[in-house]
Amino acid sequence: MFVIKAKRGKDRKIKNLYPNLFMDEIVDIIGEGDVGLANLFSADDEFIGTGIFNRTSNKPFRLLSKTPVEINQNYFTHLFKKALKRRPFLLKSSCFRLINAEADFLPGVIIDKYDDVFVVQIRHPFWVDYKPMMVDSLDNLFEGIKGVYERSDFESSPEESLERYSGLLKGQVPEEQIIVENGIHYKISIPKGQKTGFFMDQRDNRLFTSKLVESYQFQGMKGLDLFSFTGSFSFAMAKSGMDTLGVDKSSDDIDLARENASINNLEKHCHFICEDVFSLSFLKKEYKMIILDPPSLVKDKREKHFGKRKFTELVKKGLEFLDTPGIMGLCSCAYHIGISELEESVRRGCEAYGYYGTIIDIGFQASDHPWMVQIPESLYLKCLWVYIDAL
Repeated sequence: MFVIKAKRGKDRKIKNLYPNLFMDEIVDIIGEGDVGLANLFSADDEFIGTGIFNRTSNKPFRLLSKTPVEINQNYFTHLFKKALKRRPFLLKSSCFRLINAEADFLPGVIIDKYDDVFVVQIRHPFWVDYKPMMVDSLDNLFEGIKGVYERSDFESSPEESLERYSGLLKGQVPEEQIIVENGIHYKISIPKGQKTGFFMDQRDNRLFTSKLVESYQFQGMKGLDLFSFTGSFSFAMAKSGMDTLGVDKSSDDIDLARENASINNLEKHCHFICEDVFSLSFLKKEYKMIILDPPSLVKDKREKHFGKRKFTELVKKGLEFLDTPGIMGLCSCAYHIGISELEESVRRGCEAYGYYGTIIDIGFQASDHPWMVQIPESLYLKCLWVYIDAL
């Protein structure tokens, strides 16, 4: 157990449930080793809370509780039950996020449910030895679990000194399986797919896409899905009657998108091509709805200026093909690109074409990916829905 003393005044944010204490906010560290449980005290020796500690991280202390805790199976069971209580609307769903790191009081842990399979992602070295307890707690809480798989082989380098790992933790997990979201079937691969197998955080925005097609009576018109991945926004548009084109530079993702189109009997309405979105030039100005859902263009705040330029460039590229009046959906999964930056990108893009843009709605990450008002970083996904036309 480590004992940590915060600099004077730096304990206030922890008391207000912001979970991270940075290295330059710590005045003293007592304890051997680099990783472990830690008790945090103020400069006046007041106990503030218990958290996890990693000496090699820029954020060495992460709060778990304002009271002392013991990490055992009952601890995980208690937190998993609390997470379910915050998600009663999803208990009948076959796929959802159970644990969303700090927003569910388990910093450095992600747990997703795909039917009878769970996927665990560990992003802090403290939790490595506790994976068996997590698995046993899941097994006790949920009936019919066939397997638990770990996907801690994330692409972006975490701040933590953590060895990447991917593999089976318990039971059996198929190489491929079919999941259902909003009535659409998707073939996913938990061992090989991106993140934990699927981007469930866009669930609500995909459903809203279908509703927009119906509201604006775009049936029979064309939709463009840029950075289509495995086709989810294409299918949302096509389900409501549009003919779509999905574009992605990954040939593997395009192949899976075509297969998903066939699974849903949408192959006549959903077409896909393997191209770099930023280099597109041969498409016509004939699409009434365009979705721009790029991967994260900004990894940290130092890249924010670059990211704003890229989003403006992306909006301009989309507007080359938008048949006005039309709808553009612009998404950012980067915390450092917020609503105001997206609005600015739309404004600058419209300015280049003499268009005006009216925000008709703003979407966020799905409700099973909660964010806490005390943790601004937990809100990362934003989607602007913009009606664009010329005067």
